[in-house]
Amino acid sequence: MTIKHPDLFESWEFDNQKMRKSLPSDILAVTPKNASDEEFKTALLSLAMIFNDLRGLIFLDETIKTLYKNSGGPTVSEHTGEREGIIEQIYKILLATVHESIVFVRDSHKTLESELFQKLLKRTSQDTQDEWKVLIKIAKEEPLSNPDLKKYEALIKLLKLARNNVGFHYQTNKKLNEGFRRFFYKKISDVELGASMWAYHSIKKSDPLASRYYYVDAALQGYYHDLFGDEKSVRVRTDEIFDVIALITRAIQAVLVEFHSTLPNR
Repeated sequence: MTIKHPDLFESWEFDNQKMRKSLPSDILAVTPKNASDEEFKTALLSLAMIFNDLRGLIFLDETIKTLYKNSGGPTVSEHTGEREGIIEQIYKILLATVHESIVFVRDSHKTLESELFQKLLKRTSQDTQDEWKVLIKIAKEEPLSNPDLKKYEALIKLLKLARNNVGFHYQTNKKLNEGFRRFFYKKISDVELGASMWAYHSIKKSDPLASRYYYVDAALQGYYHDLFGDEKSVRVRTDEIFDVIALITRAIQAVLVEFHSTLPNR
């Protein structure tokens, strides 16, 4: 399966809000003013990158699912294998990115609790301030008193395992092997039998873009089922992960909106 070029699709514009501008020095001074201001501005830049990364991955996920719909053909096919494999890849990177976002909040908690950041945070709504308290507690692995939030304590530990084992590292082959065996030998109830009877792959020696090793996507899926527990737990944990993503992006967005509202109109 080759990659279709954009000119084969209908051309669409990104539907963002009207572009505004700031001087680069509005965002970050040419030279550091002082240590506290530099840490504060550095944190805001990092938060903006986290926001863009999460937003971009969600966009990619939705785009792949929308453009490459299952066409009613065979369930096990080159098309389905490519589509589901790419979705699994995006999910892998998304889990790792959420984990790294939490790590950033944990490692930067002093800056996020500093006078400069708190002054900015107080400009936001009470809901946003409460969300930041929850986010910092989650990052620092402090107990959450709200019973509805207790589930996130276990989730953060699972995200760390997902990131360390298959997210950003390729040398953790034992876990990948276990995932392979889970998918093909132990089976997954919501995967049809035909998909796990054979280790599928497509190979075209002269064109790597027409090749894919579907069985390793299956191994990744098997790993997540082993990590989260079972098919139902995978769905529950996935919902929780998207809840955390919504929490992170809302919290960051509210702070960045207030930060930009303090800058000069250009």
